[in-house]
Amino acid sequence: MTKWICTDPKARPTGSEVLELYCIPQAGMGAWAFHSWTGKLGPEISILPVELPGRNTRLGEPKHTDMSCLIDDLLTALLPLLENAKPYAIFGHSMGAWIGYELVRQIEARGLRPPVRLYVSANRAPQLAGPENDVDPTMMSALSYDEFWECFERRYGPSKDLRSDSVRRFVWPLLRADFELIERYRASPPVAVRTGIRAFGARGDRRYTAEQLERWSECTTGGFRVSWLGGGHNYVTEDPGPLAEVLRADLEDCVRRARSAAAGAP
Repeated sequence: MTKWICTDPKARPTGSEVLELYCIPQAGMGAWAFHSWTGKLGPEISILPVELPGRNTRLGEPKHTDMSCLIDDLLTALLPLLENAKPYAIFGHSMGAWIGYELVRQIEARGLRPPVRLYVSANRAPQLAGPENDVDPTMMSALSYDEFWECFERRYGPSKDLRSDSVRRFVWPLLRADFELIERYRASPPVAVRTGIRAFGARGDRRYTAEQLERWSECTTGGFRVSWLGGGHNYVTEDPGPLAEVLRADLEDCVRRARSAAAGAP
């Protein structure tokens, strides 16, 4: 398997997997953010966390600060996996939501087999990219070290994992590069994909408004639904259970549809 996918080392294939879920993390995080999902989505779902360059198992690789370059590299790496017979879905959290959307845009534009669903979490719709639409318009990639962490806590709240100065200095270059990618990104021109989109938001998340999340509906012609969960911006890692329940039910429906389609195929 490609280095762009880093599965939970404790996960063991059951042989009953019929759908693959590619999971794209938020800024500063890696594939490990989805390892706690192992077993929560049922035996028929294979969880494939995406490991972006510059972090964790790929720490020594250059970090991407341009969305189009990242999507080109990611799609090239995933092509052999996307061409297999299993249906698949894509989940992206925060920064990962925009990456997931751009990935689906390119998949459809190139005539490749599209996902059965795009799940977007904790981010405003891509046509609202740019500081003018950010509830906190600070350009974080341009801040000094102290200013950066002051803004980070204002946006996301204090984190027990980011209290020590040594940890902060270690992750700062990665976070700054990720924020540069986010701040440079513009979905121009915005395109409505054919893949259906389901959006998730957290009621305690101050990084977007309900209206901004709802505007993902403009990004698809394949059906749209939004769901609100408890918690704050990091609910995917801090309390993944409620999200996993909703995802599992929706993915089970996708599995049933995939089986029906396969049964009706010549």
